[in-house]
Amino acid sequence: MRHRIKLVSLVVLYAFAPLSHAQDQAASGVAGDAVSAPSAASAVPAASAVAGASAVSPSSPAAPLAAPAPKKQAGGSGASPIVITAQRMEAHQDQELEATGDVQLHSEDYNVSADHLRFSQGSKELSAEGKVRVEQHGAAVTGSSLKMNVETSVGDVVQPEFTFSDTKARGGAATLHMQGKKNFTFQDASYTTCPIGNNDWFVRMSELNLDRNQQIGQAYNARIVFKDVPIFYTPWMDFPLDNRRKSGFLGPVFGSTTNGGSEITVPFYWNIASNMDATLAPRVMDRRGTLYNNELRYMSSYSYSELNYDTLADDQITHSERTHSSLKHVQNFGGGFGGTINYNAVSDDAYYRDLGDSVNTAAQKNLLQEGVLSYSAPWWSSTLRVQRYQTLQDPAAPVVPPRRPCPA
Repeated sequence: MRHRIKLVSLVVLYAFAPLSHAQDQAASGVAGDAVSAPSAASAVPAASAVAGASAVSPSSPAAPLAAPAPKKQAGGSGASPIVITAQRMEAHQDQELEATGDVQLHSEDYNVSADHLRFSQGSKELSAEGKVRVEQHGAAVTGSSLKMNVETSVGDVVQPEFTFSDTKARGGAATLHMQGKKNFTFQDASYTTCPIGNNDWFVRMSELNLDRNQQIGQAYNARIVFKDVPIFYTPWMDFPLDNRRKSGFLGPVFGSTTNGGSEITVPFYWNIASNMDATLAPRVMDRRGTLYNNELRYMSSYSYSELNYDTLADDQITHSERTHSSLKHVQNFGGGFGGTINYNAVSDDAYYRDLGDSVNTAAQKNLLQEGVLSYSAPWWSSTLRVQRYQTLQDPAAPVVPPRRPCPA
């Protein structure tokens, strides 16, 4: 035989906590002074019950029950209370609660909202249907249905869509399996960091594992899609979920030029140290060969350096070596002294016209080569500058070299 409480169009607060021996007695009616059950004729605008539906008095099945919420024992390991609000609620004698209409479940670890919810106090199992939303630790997941154990945070969501507020990542999947508070496995999933409403690029995969403890994602059978066009496939890949740097391949770049033909660039990022990294990006061109783009960056408390060196050992069209180098360095010597270097050079006048990767780059005519030493005092400053340019001449449109501020 089951007993129930029915409250229509009322907000019901239902707090769950583990039953102590004294609470067992109160629930069975032995310790009558711990539970106050008003008569059925009493007007009670809302009901509150503790430790599951077993606290419902058999002698007054239709009467709302009021009981004080238990407190955690000092040093105890009791679970934190769970509070449920809804428009309609039924509490059964088998320690199961059924809530309908604008259901809200709140705990210290997560919040759940749904149209319909069932919760078992004994097994700690929760099931929800209709406009399900789960929020926990900066993650929000919506779906059509949810099954979860509230103690272990293990469960499943059907047709989930997810967002992570800390990394601005979002996506969707056919199913989600939660393996704890910060471990998620998505099947037939998509993932992107583009703003909502902008799906310029995303990754589609058969399986996506997100470990938010280690802030690492792993994708299987992944396809990178840009502007609805698949541009890259890999059977497995991993990537950081936050701004932490991680060594690995970056997204490839495809293109073509009139003289060079089709080309692809596959960058590899190398996280050498916390203050040093490098990017190696071979650019394979159908008609010219492979141009190796290399970038090294270094930072310390008093300096910053960025070195680029690109080389095409044998251009199959010009039959010559083509190179580009640049160095940008900023140094604080202390005592008011500082210095900078900005050096740029290419092997020949046509380098940018043949190998430039943008219109602005191809239009460069004068490459700055400069060194600066400066001193700054509270009331005055001084600068020593050495400067020259490498002028790239185009036979079809000759240019006048800029004036040199210092003697050659």
